Amino acid sequence: HVVHSGDPDRFTVTESELERFIDEINEACPALGLSVDDVGQWNAGLVPFGENPDGAEHLRYGHRSRLIDHAQTHGPANLITLIGVRYTTGRYEAARAIDLACRKLSRGIIPSKTHRSPVAGGEIESIESSLRRAIAERPPGISAEVIRSLVRNYGTDYRAILHQAEQAPALARTVGNSLTLLTQIRHAVHREMAQTLADAVFRRTDLATGEYPGRHALAECAGLMAVELDWSNERTEREIEAVIARFPRRAVRNVDHAGRAQPALIDPAHPA
Repeated sequence: HVVHSGDPDRFTVTESELERFIDEINEACPALGLSVDDVGQWNAGLVPFGENPDGAEHLRYGHRSRLIDHAQTHGPANLITLIGVRYTTGRYEAARAIDLACRKLSRGIIPSKTHRSPVAGGEIESIESSLRRAIAERPPGISAEVIRSLVRNYGTDYRAILHQAEQAPALARTVGNSLTLLTQIRHAVHREMAQTLADAVFRRTDLATGEYPGRHALAECAGLMAVELDWSNERTEREIEAVIARFPRRAVRNVDHAGRAQPALIDPAHPA
């Protein structure tokens, strides 16, 4: 953990930070003999700190979410700020914030149901039994591994993905060597408000969350999104390059092959 005091939108992990992290791992487990050449992807993020004096060596993190009623601190009567620190407590903190807003608006507070309301696609009593049933009922041409990935990512809503695949058979195939179907990229645009290629491959699907999928796979997805969102060729290329920039250069070189043909744009309305 280190302090980032710059522009949050320009946050990144540097080569030297990766090397220091690997050095710590090798010190604890020398037999691994890791190097930066073994890094195929990094994940990092920004978290709020607690109160720390300037120059503190041991940093204190914000361990609890903060719900701030600014009428009690800075004056604006109807301004509320919620700073969450854990995804797992998000629904509880949201209920607290909404209750406070209702009190400020002098409205009756309906008891929150969030603690017993399933998330989208979460009407599942047993994930294992749901997986077995989904695999047994899978349509022809869709592997058990793909179904398992769909259920784990979409829950009971995986059927919507399969329905879209039936409607557009050209998109009912996986991207590169992944378990991600092309129709999931289209679904990300139509149903999940994906606006960039990064939205689709990092945050709406797991195509690029574990390792670099290759320019060919990214170009396939970008080509589909270009059709759906009316991107120019220049915009499409920028989207691809923006995703590639998220990976260590050596990982990109190891996967991509010089001169590999790029896929043509896919028009779901007129599939080849």
